[in-house]
Amino acid sequence: MKKLLSMVIAAGALLGAQAHAADEFDLKIFHVNDSHSYVEPVNTFLTIDNDKYLAQIGGMNAILNYMNTHSEGNVLRLHGGDFQTGNGTYFNYYHGRDDYEILKELKFEAVVIGNHEFDYGNDFLAELVAGLKSGKNAMKVLSANLKVPFENRLTPMVDEYVILERGGEKIAVIGITSGDKVNASSKPDKGTFFTNEADTINKLVAELQKQGINKFIALTHQGVENDIPMASKVHGIDVWITADSHTVMGHQLHKLGVPTELDYPEMAKNLDGNNACIVQAGSTGAILGELNVKFDKDGNVIKCDGAPQIIISSLQTANAEELDPKKKEAAMKEFSKLDFVSFYDPKKDPSSELINGYINETHSRLQYLGTNNNALCQTRVPGEVCLFTQTEQIHGCEVCTSLSYILAKKYPGAIILQNAGNYRTFMWPGKIYNSDVNNVLAFANNLVSLEINGEELEKLIDSGIESYTKNPSRDGSFPTGYGVRFDLDYNVTDGKFISNLEYRSADGWVPVKKDQKYTVIVNEYIATGADGYGYLKTLIDDPSHNAKDLGQTISYETIEVLKKDPKIDKLPASEMFVQKLTLKK
Repeated sequence: MKKLLSMVIAAGALLGAQAHAADEFDLKIFHVNDSHSYVEPVNTFLTIDNDKYLAQIGGMNAILNYMNTHSEGNVLRLHGGDFQTGNGTYFNYYHGRDDYEILKELKFEAVVIGNHEFDYGNDFLAELVAGLKSGKNAMKVLSANLKVPFENRLTPMVDEYVILERGGEKIAVIGITSGDKVNASSKPDKGTFFTNEADTINKLVAELQKQGINKFIALTHQGVENDIPMASKVHGIDVWITADSHTVMGHQLHKLGVPTELDYPEMAKNLDGNNACIVQAGSTGAILGELNVKFDKDGNVIKCDGAPQIIISSLQTANAEELDPKKKEAAMKEFSKLDFVSFYDPKKDPSSELINGYINETHSRLQYLGTNNNALCQTRVPGEVCLFTQTEQIHGCEVCTSLSYILAKKYPGAIILQNAGNYRTFMWPGKIYNSDVNNVLAFANNLVSLEINGEELEKLIDSGIESYTKNPSRDGSFPTGYGVRFDLDYNVTDGKFISNLEYRSADGWVPVKKDQKYTVIVNEYIATGADGYGYLKTLIDDPSHNAKDLGQTISYETIEVLKKDPKIDKLPASEMFVQKLTLKK
């Protein structure tokens, strides 16, 4: 009798456990964002056991292989937008064709439109969308708050959301694009506008809940700094797959010497009081986000975890030299102890014929230019920490200054004044090819010269800084270049952020004179007033400033100088824009 009773109790417990499990639903989400036409692995410094290594991480072949070998259970593959422009080599060769073919090769099911998708207008974007939505592995292109004129070709091509089904459960993925960012930094057609992001989400969630949907993902391109506060202002959203701010998340990365301010995931409460998990995966295809979400029977998140996956394909010394085989083996063994680190061997592990075709064709076009003896950081705003060298950049953007110095050799005596967003990535020590310059100076913007006096010059620099201070997410507007230097104080209230402005003359540094004329070289993007440079456009529109399109892009002119003078130098702090920095108190 006791044995029978025990069997009944055991059977009841098993049934109860099965019923409980059936009430729960597990979902894995692979996500990438801001890949910006990057196809190959990218360089970064990683530290293990107090030893620093130069590693190549990510890349589309490695990401594809990882997803294919870790896709058990219910899995989604999502992309957060800005999939094209940024890597000047690939984008300038293929103009986005490789981007949409590779996204489909990786079997992403949906992508949200990012601001850079509008860089060349709505018709160009329509070509990209048509490529994404056609052929094998066609995918959905989302932006719920995008509104374009009825007659515009783009009108019927973009969806507000997509409903994906896994394990008998329906998951709604809603796409959201930052209208402010598109209008400030890209070139949408006239009549294109964006509705309020939170209002759009709430409207769609209410409509879809009436259809019985209770699991919601916001696939957004508006910066994690906007997503985190918005999470508490909307109903129903369980997961935020974010983009635009290029944010590397995950405190576990501290074990590799990578500084992060946000964990992976960050947790919030939505307007219903339920859990919402928020993630982002850096940029350039360097990191693959792997998020695991557990839902209860009502579609609410009861657990959310995962990691930014670091996939290493190459290890060298911190000075970019080959490692001793035993040292390399020992390092790989230590890295492998971390569950968010794995290795990909391009020579042995599975790879894509399509991706390899683009890589091989691109490599056939490389031109050797010279050498670079230093790692050059790309931090847009003075005071930021360079992610890859983990050093604070008080004086501004190193790679911006070094490449502007090279350009200045073409235009002796001119001041090179650019927006920091025109410089897309860092540079590593070693041989320099045309691809390295194109990757930094990715945008095909012609150079523009104008003549202004010292008072106008000071106001122009202040206007670029003010654009950033009014909207810190728009850090690409921060002025950078070569030929002037100044002290910067963020605490002013009159908009005059800089003082002690000096000009680099042939005889050395001299104070800028208010009435003296200076030749300034900018790019055609900010010359139109984009990125908050309205004052620059006013100057250019005035015939007295003798504004001229110089007929060549910044990347072309920089490469031409390097062909004759094949060396990139890291300039001393005294040659950089910011000399003394006073942060906001």
